[in-house]
Amino acid sequence: MNTKNITYSAVFSAIFILLSVIAISTGIAYTLFLDVIVPIYICIVFFKLDRKQALFMSITSLTIVFFVLGNVIAAVWMAQGMIIGFICTLFISKDSSIFDDLLLSSVLATFIIIFVDIYFSTLTGYSLIKDSEEILQTVIMTVSTYNPNIILPEYYSSLVIYLSIATIPVGTVIVVYLGAMFLGNKLRILDKNTKRKFNIIKQFNKYGAFLCCSKEAYRFSIVYVAIVEFIKAYNIEITMDYLRVVIMSVEVIFFYFIIKDSLSFVMKYIIIRNKSKALYKLSLIFSVFSLLTNFRIAFLLLVAFSWIINKKIGLRQRQIKILESV
Repeated sequence: MNTKNITYSAVFSAIFILLSVIAISTGIAYTLFLDVIVPIYICIVFFKLDRKQALFMSITSLTIVFFVLGNVIAAVWMAQGMIIGFICTLFISKDSSIFDDLLLSSVLATFIIIFVDIYFSTLTGYSLIKDSEEILQTVIMTVSTYNPNIILPEYYSSLVIYLSIATIPVGTVIVVYLGAMFLGNKLRILDKNTKRKFNIIKQFNKYGAFLCCSKEAYRFSIVYVAIVEFIKAYNIEITMDYLRVVIMSVEVIFFYFIIKDSLSFVMKYIIIRNKSKALYKLSLIFSVFSLLTNFRIAFLLLVAFSWIINKKIGLRQRQIKILESV
């Protein structure tokens, strides 16, 4: 370690400890600090320092905060934020697509958040995710009882429940991912790959329509969904609650990115072939309606049409090349 990096590491550690003591001991922006500020701060540290130094600074700061405050729950929650920050930094710095970053970061964050939730329930006797699942199940049953005409099939009820759970890691990752890049740009510490991704997001109106997952990530998502649907179809019971929540929540995340990509390609092909905005809007409305009324068939058709379109005109690769040239 050179003197300059040691100094940076010490300054980062001092600032982090000071902010942690203020936020945790006073309760000011407690949740915001642990859920958002901690992971963004860790991202900035990893942008500025090399990984070994950043990791050492993170562990040292967490240890000091724990012994100073003696708050086990806050320390566990802080460790969660640090790990999510590290995950986001790892993908931001890679030469990959933004959607791949968000997809894989969200999946890993799901494992981390639910794993940490186990320790919350052990320490406090309360599990946010498990209780949220029970509340949503109660709400769905209550609504169905009040008005039998809007009874949700079990498959849709399951999707709603795990969608609500999946929004926690996905939302956290999106906020951290974007926040870290914007702050990193302000501090002028972004590397080449991160700077390119920041420019794409900054010019979202121009490049947003070209955002998509890589072929590998898209295929992996489909394989995962197929395996989970096979488990459901054959009523293979997953007895461990948290394992079930992780598997189903991750499936919902994959569902979103598959549908987003597939629907985007189908709609673009309609515009390319017919150049009719009216047909585009009607097709979009019909697709959304089909997903709401017969999700499985609509999902399979979107995936099939998307595969045919990309096989025929290579729309995905065209979009990826446009973004790589930014």
